[in-house]
Amino acid sequence: MADDKRLGKGLGAIFGDDVSSVLEEIQHGNRDDFGGVKTSLKVRDIKANPYQPRRHFDDDKLEELSQSIKTHGLFQPILVRETAQGYELVAGERRLRASKLAELDEIPAIVVDFDEEQMMEIAIIENIQRENLNVIEEANGYKLLIDRLNLTQDSLSKRVNKSRSHIANLLRLLNLPKKVQNMVAENKLTMGHVRPLITLDDDKAIIDISQEIFDKKLSVREAEKLV
Repeated sequence: MADDKRLGKGLGAIFGDDVSSVLEEIQHGNRDDFGGVKTSLKVRDIKANPYQPRRHFDDDKLEELSQSIKTHGLFQPILVRETAQGYELVAGERRLRASKLAELDEIPAIVVDFDEEQMMEIAIIENIQRENLNVIEEANGYKLLIDRLNLTQDSLSKRVNKSRSHIANLLRLLNLPKKVQNMVAENKLTMGHVRPLITLDDDKAIIDISQEIFDKKLSVREAEKLV
C-alpha cells in the first residue's frame, strides 16, 4: 500500500518536478512505492480517467499504434487504480485506445495506489510535461485543479511548475465563446490570434472576427490591428 503520509500531497512534493519520468519508472517495474501490482485486465473493464484533459487525439497516430500492437503486442503496461466501481485508467490513454482499435481482449496493467487528488494531478501534469495538450485543454486542466482542489493561481503555479502569468493567460481563454475555443483547439487560430479578443464583450463580434482572421489567414499582428 502507498504510504498514507503521501496521500493528499501535491505531486511535486512526492515526485519532484518530473512526473512523467516517475510514471515511466513505475510502468517499467522500477518503482513499487505506490503498489505497482502487475496484472492483466479485460479491456472492457477499464474505465476512462475522469480527469483526462486531452480531448483531441490524432487518429492516424492511433491507427499506427494499433497496427504495431496487432503485430508486436503491447510492451508497456498501462497504469490503473482499483475503485469500488472497478478499474480506472491513470496513465496510458493512447495505448488503451489503440488496444481497443486492435480489438485486444486483455491488456497488461499495473495497479497503483493513488488517491483522487493525485490521480487528477497526474492526468493533467503528465500531459503538460509531455506537451500533448493544446492550450484550451491545458486551460481546462488548470481550471479543474483550481475548482476541485480549491487552489489559488499562485499555489497552482508551484504545483505544476508553470508561471502564474502563464496560467492566468490560459484561463482567460476560457472566457471566449466555445466556437472560438474550438478553433484554437483545432489549430485554426493561435493563442496570439485570440488574445486581443478577450477584451471584447460581444460574443457574436468575437466569433465574427475570429472567422475573419481564419478566412483571411491573418497574422497575429494583423489580427491585433483588426480588433
